[in-house]
Amino acid sequence: MSKDEKKLQIRNLAQRMLQDPEHIEMTPGKAAAEPIVQKVHMVDRLNKRALLIHLITKGDWTRVLVFTRTKHGANKLTEKLVAKGISAAALHSNKSQSFRTRTLEEFKNGEMRTLVATDVAARGLDISNLPYVVNFDIPSTPEDYVHRIGRTGRAGVSGISVSLVSHDEKIHLRAIEKLLKLLKKEPRIGNYLLSVAKGMHTVFCIDERDDETRGYYDFKYNILGLKEHLGLFEKLIIFVHELRHISQFTKGYYNSLDYDIEEIIRMNFAIEADVQAIVTLYAWRMKEIGINEVWDAQSGFSNYIDIAEEFEKEIKRSGDEVKATNAAFVQWYKSKWRVDKYYKCSYSWYVDRLDETKLIQKYIKLPENFFNKLCVLPCEKNYGCHRSDEIKETPQNITKKAKQYSNKLHHNSDYHFKYFLPFFVFWFINLFIAFQHYCHLISVCVKIQGEQNRNTVSCKCSTILTRKTCI
Repeated sequence: MSKDEKKLQIRNLAQRMLQDPEHIEMTPGKAAAEPIVQKVHMVDRLNKRALLIHLITKGDWTRVLVFTRTKHGANKLTEKLVAKGISAAALHSNKSQSFRTRTLEEFKNGEMRTLVATDVAARGLDISNLPYVVNFDIPSTPEDYVHRIGRTGRAGVSGISVSLVSHDEKIHLRAIEKLLKLLKKEPRIGNYLLSVAKGMHTVFCIDERDDETRGYYDFKYNILGLKEHLGLFEKLIIFVHELRHISQFTKGYYNSLDYDIEEIIRMNFAIEADVQAIVTLYAWRMKEIGINEVWDAQSGFSNYIDIAEEFEKEIKRSGDEVKATNAAFVQWYKSKWRVDKYYKCSYSWYVDRLDETKLIQKYIKLPENFFNKLCVLPCEKNYGCHRSDEIKETPQNITKKAKQYSNKLHHNSDYHFKYFLPFFVFWFINLFIAFQHYCHLISVCVKIQGEQNRNTVSCKCSTILTRKTCI
């Protein structure tokens, strides 16, 4: 339907339903600016200054904010720019407040062409109509990257972010590119999740910080981070995990103080169970096309191996991916470790957020059909998790059942051990007797045949289970 046909349809509908409706038509204002254009230049570290000078002079950049990692680096770069006739000043914590205020005003008024700043000094800068931001040094954290490029592209004005990436910094960039290429090997899930993230303009990064997390999606900064220490296929598993979280976020599945704490915990259980089910399905499909390393990586996470096993058991029994995905979802709830972990995390988040916002606790329940859109596969099939008993249970009941299931597993393990213990003892005793018998029979002295004037004897251990005689 064309735009004019839609207008006519709306006008006719208004005539039927309203009394003497007024028709007002407005010319739309300036369209919103395109997202920030992000460019990358690969360059040797020693040539970064020369390239920056070239970009500023040849591109006729009138105002550019340049970020460096250190204060010393900001000073040195400023000296080089000034020496080449480009007006510039450094902005960092060693500068006096009066200097920083004066310098910033000169930059805003266009009296200065280049401002070289560190991340800390640039916090809170509000510069209108800033066309260019340059990452002279790649930031160490994804939050700093988002903050940097966020200085441009404001108030409906488009902006350009340029990153100068050296060989050592290029490793992280290539790691992301390699992951994206590998992700698309299974297009049904990979391309779908990637398209959602691209629609959100999510920033992907390799995080160097040393902590317990393997990856994360920070919806405040819209960053998906993966830890550097992970192997390639482990990174891929975590990548799919966090991409699924992004798709959940777009459907309204995320932490909120609008509901009762027990409902928030119940929602987080379902969110994590769905993520693991989708990741397991993805890993299985990769295995089906011959990339077994992804399935091995998924099965390698010890606290989630039971989910992979349950999925594989169901897929071999029924051959139905939808049923197997549902089985993986249900299996998530049977781990006491998982249930306890996300119960504590959800509760901690809730208490901290109440304390930060000073809001009053609410006791609102989730809508009855709240989970209907959660468990939808990229092919638009719903694998039915919203109909499972687990998703309807209270967190207390889920915790209780997970504990009972865990105790049952331990009981079965103890039973099997006690049952087979006499056989293990009998086998070990017989093996020991045999070992002693054969060692007694072994002749370890071997006479070395050689020249007549040599009569050397060498003693060595022979093969334990083979009888030897003296030669």
